[in-house]
Amino acid sequence: MKSLIVQTVRVGPGGRVEVTDPELPEGSEAEVTVRVSKPTTPTERMAAFRALQASMKLTKEQGDRWAAQVRAEREAGNRPAR
Repeated sequence: MKSLIVQTVRVGPGGRVEVTDPELPEGSEAEVTVRVSKPTTPTERMAAFRALQASMKLTKEQGDRWAAQVRAEREAGNRPAR
């Protein structure tokens, strides 16, 4: 049996969160901690992207090409979308 299960879930109506795992033994006690991700704005995402770009020493043009490539890969289904 797993001693730790980490899942990303979507909060449902009324704040409902559901965790399902076939390795959880029925009737056992479990401690649940919920950490809600803070939604980011497009401005915050772009600032994070530009900081990453700077840390990689990419020019703005190289960063823009890289972003376009990532978008194209996501649209083609080769990378998970956020």
